[in-house]
Amino acid sequence: MIEGILRKTDDLIVRKYRELFVPTLLSSFSYYLGNILNGVIVGNLLGLDKMAAVYACMPLNQLATALALLFSIGSSGMIAIAAVARKHARADYIFSTVATLTSTVAVLILVSLLPITDVLTEFLSSAPELRFDMREYLPLFIIHTALMLFAIVWRFLLRTEGLARIVSRSVAIQQITNVVLTFLFVGSLHFGLAGASGALVIGDVLGCVYLLANYRSSRDRGRKFINVFGDGLKKLFVQSIEVMRSGASAALLSTLVAVKVWVIYQILGRAGGAEAMSCYALCMTLWSIGSMLSSACVDSAMPIVSTLYSEKDFASVRAMMRRLHRFVLILLGAIVMLMWIYPEILLNVYGVEGSMIEPAARALKFTALSLPSTALVVTMTYYYTTLQRRSIALVLSIVEGFLIVVPAAFILSTMFGTDGVWYSFLFAAPFNAIVILIYSRRFGTDIFLIDRKDPEVLYDVSLTASEDSASRISAEAIAVLKSAGLSTIDATRVGVALEEMTMNISTLAIERAANVDVQIKLTSNGRVIIAVRDDGTPFNPLLYRSTDGEDLLMDEIEVLNALARDMKYNRVLGLNQTIIEI
Repeated sequence: MIEGILRKTDDLIVRKYRELFVPTLLSSFSYYLGNILNGVIVGNLLGLDKMAAVYACMPLNQLATALALLFSIGSSGMIAIAAVARKHARADYIFSTVATLTSTVAVLILVSLLPITDVLTEFLSSAPELRFDMREYLPLFIIHTALMLFAIVWRFLLRTEGLARIVSRSVAIQQITNVVLTFLFVGSLHFGLAGASGALVIGDVLGCVYLLANYRSSRDRGRKFINVFGDGLKKLFVQSIEVMRSGASAALLSTLVAVKVWVIYQILGRAGGAEAMSCYALCMTLWSIGSMLSSACVDSAMPIVSTLYSEKDFASVRAMMRRLHRFVLILLGAIVMLMWIYPEILLNVYGVEGSMIEPAARALKFTALSLPSTALVVTMTYYYTTLQRRSIALVLSIVEGFLIVVPAAFILSTMFGTDGVWYSFLFAAPFNAIVILIYSRRFGTDIFLIDRKDPEVLYDVSLTASEDSASRISAEAIAVLKSAGLSTIDATRVGVALEEMTMNISTLAIERAANVDVQIKLTSNGRVIIAVRDDGTPFNPLLYRSTDGEDLLMDEIEVLNALARDMKYNRVLGLNQTIIEI
């Protein structure tokens, strides 16, 4: 690849990442903060033992998250890949399959779990003193679990289309309702734990209604719901299996985390009783804070990664992942420092006092140390799932979710008591790093498991659309193609096409200058392909038609259509994607 004055930059993907990150962070913040405040309110108004009963039910939350990831984390990438390839019928079918699966399983959760709440209570808690309170909280919490599954999947689907603002608003509505009603039901009306779980359910319903209503009316949505039963049950079954296979690794990780939470609760219940389980509830709050930040980073990045990977823009995939890792480490590193210096911040929020202060502070400190490594493993698991690298994602899920921490917790708890459980959280990090390194060495690459560049790419640059940059990229492209052996006529045609395309993007950009990424590829059969991606005003050059007597808004498009052998346009993730064959 020949380089000129212009260079490849991350400006476009950084702008798109920020555009998705802010509403996704608000969405994640609202979701996790609502759950945290639900526990804080219960802990302060009803006592830490009531809060421990609430958190003993949390494996059901992990179950819902696991099922949501099973249906959405891989399928969102599949939808993006189909959309980039302009296979919209396939994208709609995958979208509709996921929506149908989600609704069906949500109903099955209600039908199967509501009749056995007493059995679930016995199963979830090894501390008998918590079970009475859990029976009060659990029935409505099961309904919350089903609604949570439905909401998480739809939020993934909307982010894939770049509709992160609708997602963040729906979560904000959900959690504001949850917090306000929890204060009302628990504090004023004295409904107890049933009031806390009831507030969750009402918030879920309002959030889902807002989400679906605004998605249906959005002009920016690209997918439509179709009748998946019309093509036969066999096709639906095959597509459902494909969807679940693509998300199996991420779902397994969440499932094993749920199992890990349950097993550690059992270990702590036997080693230290309800007091130790209350400490673990505090640790889960800290994990929620870490998950809030890391999931916002990951959920914002994965739709971009899947789009870039589909376009074979490997350099941008690497840049996106490096930026993601730096951001995650900075955010969670700050939490580690805060917990080691000021653990009383979280202790005071929950009203921890007396003899519990010291063991609870110790638990929080060691839990905080495990957050960065856990977040990086989750990040790489989602990344490998997006790239359909299922074997490495599966191994990471098993190692992180269960294989190291649970045996270590069991062994160390016999040696150091409840402190041994906190020590065990640190054990998985080096094992996960070793797994990733061994796997990447096996394929002769680095941890990203992709080529450093597409071998067909001759020229790969970024620019801000303007009259000046249009002239510069035209001149550079002509020089690059002539150096690669193309005739002066063919090289000039490419240069003129790029200049006209860049001028068109600049002409349409009114509110702000558009960032543009350009790749020129020379295929094995000797054809020149120009791939232009920009975040400017939505515009399909294939639909443009001039009329007699009209002041031509875009003379550039007339020239471009005359030069191109073939041209394709797509709108993916709020970006214009134009492919021009010369």
